[in-house]
Amino acid sequence: MAEIIARDVRWQTEAKLPLVDLSQDRARQVVIAEGTPEVYQGHPTTVSLPDGRTIFCVWCVNHGGAAGPMARSRDGGRTWERLDAHLPEGYRTHQNCPSIYRLVDAQGKARLWVWSAAK
Repeated sequence: MAEIIARDVRWQTEAKLPLVDLSQDRARQVVIAEGTPEVYQGHPTTVSLPDGRTIFCVWCVNHGGAAGPMARSRDGGRTWERLDAHLPEGYRTHQNCPSIYRLVDAQGKARLWVWSAAK
């Protein structure tokens, strides 16, 4: 473990990448799906579109539970709208942590793909 941490630190130094901790900067944090003491919402996966402003996010309800929630931001993540009602009906039965990707086919058509586990 120590070797991995040391290697990561050296890589950051050599690449001269800044490390920015936003964990205490509440003004820059946006909650997309706030859970409750009974319902955990987590494991989000995001994809940014080439316009630099549109972001899609998918996640699961409870740890590895139902896949299904989806949201879109059109302003770089400042505000979000839920898209759950626009998803295919069968998707509500999927489980585990979904992943979302933007894939471009050989003809240049881009599509968003969501992978999850079907029951």
